[in-house]
Amino acid sequence: MIGRMKPNEHNEAQVRRLLEPLWEVTGPVDREAFVRNLYLVFPEGTMLVVEGTKIPETPQAFLESNQPPDCPTIALDTEWPTPKVFHLPVTQELMERLATFALIDDRWELCDHLKAYRAYQEVMAWYDADCNDPWFADGTVKEENLKDFCRITGSQYKKYERRG
Repeated sequence: MIGRMKPNEHNEAQVRRLLEPLWEVTGPVDREAFVRNLYLVFPEGTMLVVEGTKIPETPQAFLESNQPPDCPTIALDTEWPTPKVFHLPVTQELMERLATFALIDDRWELCDHLKAYRAYQEVMAWYDADCNDPWFADGTVKEENLKDFCRITGSQYKKYERRG
């Protein structure tokens, strides 16, 4: 089912939200490099969640064709209009292919929100990817991997500090 992933009789799993991030990372200078190199930060078994209300047809077809059949329910960050949601394994091959859709007519139109999860726990959340806001990662992300990733993408990282 495209859109909200609803549990079915075969899969009632829900992904838990990222509530305690360890890292805060600035939006990437190079968005194609960001997508292409996600596999460097997140280990095998990580799933990327692409959520958007205006995902163009070609990347949508790619995401649809590479989505596993049973995906857990994940909280949406867009309430209206109802977004389309796709789950995609974070592998070098799929990230390189997805990166070709990162910029369309020199604009980021791939998604509004981007998340990653492993073992039913969010490990990364980029709530406003379309606005280039910072993204957050949990403590399973190794600092040495994040440092290399930021060098490649033009981002900067720091330990997350709760505000307010």
